[in-house]
Amino acid sequence: MASDRSPAAIDYTIGWICSLADELVVAEAMLDERYSCPLQSPSDYNIYTVGRVATYNIVVACLPAGLYGTSSATRVAEQMQYTFPTLKFTLMVGIGGGAPSGDHDIRLGDVVVSQPVDGHGGVMHYRFGKIVDGRGFQCTGFLNKPPQMLLNVVEYLKSKHRLHESSLPRHLAHMIERHEKLRGIFEYQGQEHDRLFLAEYSHTSGKGHCDECDLAQTKSRPPRRNHDPVVHYGLIASGDVIMKDAVERNTVQQQYGILCFEMEAAGLMNGLDCLVIRGISDYSDSHKNDRWRPYAAAAAAAYAKELICSLPVQDAKRRITSQLSYRGLEAAKVSATLRSQGTLNRPIYLNIYPRNNRFFGRNDILQAISQQLFPAMAGTLRLQSFALYGLAGIGKSQIATEFVYRSMKMFSAIFWVSASSTEKLFQGFTDIARELNLSKGAAIDDQWAIVQLVDQWLMSTVEPWLLVLDNADDLSIIEPFWPTSDHGAVLVTSQNPASGYQLANMGMETKPFSPQESSTYFCEQLGGIGVQENEARQITESFGHHTLTIKQMASCIRESKCSISQFREPYADSTKRRQLLATPNEFSAPGYSHTTATAFGVTFSKLSIDSLCTLGMLSFFDPDRIPETLLEDKQNRIPHLADIISRHTIMRDLGRYSLIDKLEDEANLRLHRIVAHTVAEEIDSDEAKVQRAFQSAVAMLHQYFPLQSESRSHMNEKWTECEKYLFERGRFDLSFSIVGSAELVYNRADLQDHGLLLADLYSLQADMYNELSQAEKAVEFAKRSLKIKEQAVADKALDKHHPQLANSYMDIGVFIAGMNPRGAIRLHEKAIVIREGSPKYADDQMQLLSLNYMNIGRCWWMVKELDKATAAYEKSISIIKELEEATGAPFAHEYLNVALKIHLQKSSIDTRPEIARTMFQLSQLLHDVGQIEEGGKLKAEAQKLRFQLAGKLPGEEESQEAYDELVAYFYR
Repeated sequence: MASDRSPAAIDYTIGWICSLADELVVAEAMLDERYSCPLQSPSDYNIYTVGRVATYNIVVACLPAGLYGTSSATRVAEQMQYTFPTLKFTLMVGIGGGAPSGDHDIRLGDVVVSQPVDGHGGVMHYRFGKIVDGRGFQCTGFLNKPPQMLLNVVEYLKSKHRLHESSLPRHLAHMIERHEKLRGIFEYQGQEHDRLFLAEYSHTSGKGHCDECDLAQTKSRPPRRNHDPVVHYGLIASGDVIMKDAVERNTVQQQYGILCFEMEAAGLMNGLDCLVIRGISDYSDSHKNDRWRPYAAAAAAAYAKELICSLPVQDAKRRITSQLSYRGLEAAKVSATLRSQGTLNRPIYLNIYPRNNRFFGRNDILQAISQQLFPAMAGTLRLQSFALYGLAGIGKSQIATEFVYRSMKMFSAIFWVSASSTEKLFQGFTDIARELNLSKGAAIDDQWAIVQLVDQWLMSTVEPWLLVLDNADDLSIIEPFWPTSDHGAVLVTSQNPASGYQLANMGMETKPFSPQESSTYFCEQLGGIGVQENEARQITESFGHHTLTIKQMASCIRESKCSISQFREPYADSTKRRQLLATPNEFSAPGYSHTTATAFGVTFSKLSIDSLCTLGMLSFFDPDRIPETLLEDKQNRIPHLADIISRHTIMRDLGRYSLIDKLEDEANLRLHRIVAHTVAEEIDSDEAKVQRAFQSAVAMLHQYFPLQSESRSHMNEKWTECEKYLFERGRFDLSFSIVGSAELVYNRADLQDHGLLLADLYSLQADMYNELSQAEKAVEFAKRSLKIKEQAVADKALDKHHPQLANSYMDIGVFIAGMNPRGAIRLHEKAIVIREGSPKYADDQMQLLSLNYMNIGRCWWMVKELDKATAAYEKSISIIKELEEATGAPFAHEYLNVALKIHLQKSSIDTRPEIARTMFQLSQLLHDVGQIEEGGKLKAEAQKLRFQLAGKLPGEEESQEAYDELVAYFYR
């Protein structure tokens, strides 16, 4: 049964891969505790069993049924890393065929562990093709050795087992005790069934057992003193076929020193840090059968458990204390730091891009980064930093992403922050503070306080950390965010060469690919389309060997299904046209803008007008993360996005041409900044395209932003999402805030009601600030909204009795009530005049009219004008009663949870919970002015209504918990 405690995916550090059902059974049986599996990546199709062994969280995966061999193991391991990116190493645990010899008395049920021999990595890959009687064997190479940490533990266990009993028998016995169903078949099968036939004697029966084989042909071996598994260490042979030829087995064993044959390890050893553990179920001969398979699998699993239990567990608190003391902090400060900061109980990898599985080359740069930044883990009293600079689109962010994934085991915390603007830096540091739980004590609008908190954490922690500042082109804005710590690592990507000496300790230019690299990369991106080497060199040279441009043109050729020669003519025409339009970037090499614009120009010519318009719309949003829901036109304003088939066709085409990428970790799209910039230039050259793209952006924004009629809690959720994703285009000097971004789109769009759309946005931002208890800012934006609406009334674009005008007056009245109750009353009275003077809105506005009077009552109560407060409250209740008589709705029939849902989700504001609150406050007013009996009756009625709203039907026992919840709700 799975435990209620379910660690996050990043809390798992050890992978366990098996091939057969029996191997999966014993892997699960060895877990000390089982957990529920965390949410998997969309690209991960494995089925997992997850749990704990000792202090380590383990994730177990099994190969698909019937699909064995190295390639299947590779797929399982790759997909495992999508969901569990923080695995330190993987164990390949299961059965294998033994290769006994004079040096190694291997018996059925023993265990073989891969270990480097004579400079070889521990696993030898043998040739493809069937290995059966009479065929030969071909070694195709030796694979990577297991990681040093595992080799150290293996060496420790070897010495331990020489002096003491191994833990394998205890683990096997405990497994049977906990899982009675495994008794018998998963236990030792008896020495009488362990038969090693002479190599020249083949299995004669077609049956799956050796009952009819000649026992005189077995090799005589001395009995062991017990049947505990013996562990052997050495070379394992791995291939895609089964070894079942005893003569060939002996030949290979003598030539290479092989101890065991299996079929999966070669698929892991070069891609993962891996140790192979095999229980011996047969002797790699024609006599193999399944009798020993369950017990052999259990023996291998028992060794894996003993190994995991022997892994070192560091005393994190003692390590931090010694490190802090070394830095000269007083004992009191060390103690305070430990109390306030503690240690990371899990690795943190924040806002990192998905890994590019087709990453190509750049090993020299990756090595240089490693040499510069890895000393940061050695406790040096110096911040290590490295700047990666070069042309836009040359691959800097891709290199940084690849470095991050290769070095995850070196850093306990990795933070990725977009440094393209001050606003994005603030957002990135806010994300870090939230992830580290640092921002509880800081005002949410004090951005510099958040930055300081993060800087203090980076300075005080001794966990190795890496901060990536991506797209740091404007160096003047980076300095206030630069860590002041004397340790840790910072990696910068920038178009500005000065980043290498103004910011970082060291810098390196990311240059275009060499001619040979460009040709190879181009051919890979073509995806199988034949191209001559000289053609590839010519066309990549014409692109200036620019990474993104080569990828773009390869995508265009691949998806257009045209040959290189067919491609050249439109490319030449596009080249001539764009040479006249080329505008070099400040940090770009001559000709850069020309080649890039040419590449994308050819691609744009292949797109449909709907796809190009959609791309233009996307260029208004944060290119790093565009929520895919933004493209779901639920209001049917944009025909080609309202139809799901058309929308999927557009997304497929944009993806095929490498214009957008879909992030695998969440439902977002990514648009390279060069693509966004080039798209903007493309649509700006055609007024019709401009108008269509702008109108699409406005339509989608207006659906993504909640309207003023939506509930405030629901609005705030959308505001949080929008604030993270929207961004302003760099050519406009506007703030990064949501309103600034949307304001840009609305003002550029040639829509008749764009002013009122802005008014909606200002009202929403006012609501947001009010929820954050920032009344002054709430009033500021509410007044902006009101000003637009008043101007619309003056321009005859809005009826003077329109409810939106009344809503603005009411909002401002609510916001200023605590500061200026009498001023709030005047604003509510203005709203009342508008609502009462508009018969065509009367039915819809009665509940809001009741709210206006209720708010007036509250304000009079604040200034101790009890008679006026009573009159306002009574008016509020009378309006509700009038509405009941007109609609036939019960006075209070909703339960509290239903009422709250209506309050959060209905397009009009529901006031039934407000009725109970009003009655309760009115009862107190009646008591205050001496009408004690009437006040008591009203209070009893209000109390009854409260419990009805809470779901307490008449006659049921009252719940103190429900009552306390109601008191908290009605007094908020």
